[in-house]
Amino acid sequence: MAKEWSFSILLSLLSFLVISQEKDISYRKKGLSIKAQSLILIRYDKNLFKDTYQTNFELKENSFLYGANGELNYFFNSHLATGFGFGYEKISQPNIIYIPAYINVLGYFSKKEKSLYSKLNLGVHLGNIDEKGFLFRFGLGVRLMLLKKVKSNIEFTYSFQNLNKTFENSNRPDNFYNLESIGLTLGIEIK
Repeated sequence: MAKEWSFSILLSLLSFLVISQEKDISYRKKGLSIKAQSLILIRYDKNLFKDTYQTNFELKENSFLYGANGELNYFFNSHLATGFGFGYEKISQPNIIYIPAYINVLGYFSKKEKSLYSKLNLGVHLGNIDEKGFLFRFGLGVRLMLLKKVKSNIEFTYSFQNLNKTFENSNRPDNFYNLESIGLTLGIEIK
């Protein structure tokens, strides 16, 4: 199963690189951008396979996170942008659905359309959970040109988040979930 996911992710990455255009003109310096992105993150934990599961409401080795987010960012210049985002995300095991709300900072390494970048998200969880929780994500990615005003991005993402969710009859000693994960984020940006 893991090999199939790895192969699918690799094919997606290669297809984005192939379809990106060769034009590499200077990126507009200031202005707003709108970004839509999807993500899939796989649980990462040094004690991942040492867990013992007392109930069906525990994080397990096959727990993963997926979802879609939207962002509105303002570019101060070609290298620095900040903004906010929100979305819809789900943890597969146990079944937890929430709305992430975050602020972000993006740093681009080049003035060109194609550029490596780093990204930092800090935020909270909203929705059908007991407490807001904390969200921290860091990503390294590449922005590629699809059309004149449409860019794509591919990002390797590290995420740490904690949230508080109570399940009826769970017999779980506490309601806090700490999820550390890594994965891939794919997005489209209009600027």
